[in-house]
Amino acid sequence: MGEFGQEAHERVGNMAMDSEVDELLLIGPMMKHAKVGALKAGGNEEQIKHFDNREELNDYLTHWKKDKTILLVKGSLGWT
Repeated sequence: MGEFGQEAHERVGNMAMDSEVDELLLIGPMMKHAKVGALKAGGNEEQIKHFDNREELNDYLTHWKKDKTILLVKGSLGWT
């Protein structure tokens, strides 16, 4: 995405909140910008979570105990 990467990822976060997800899980370094966009769009820290790597996300999902929740997981290119 080059010079537009940060802005594009912020828009992704904004659009995710427009889709009325209950929880937004983001993984990878560029997705930190998506979190910023989601927060600007009215999301909150409890609803939007960023993980640096798969292990952190896996640990979180291992303890997932929510029924009837819309879950969107979005990663950026190159996340591990």
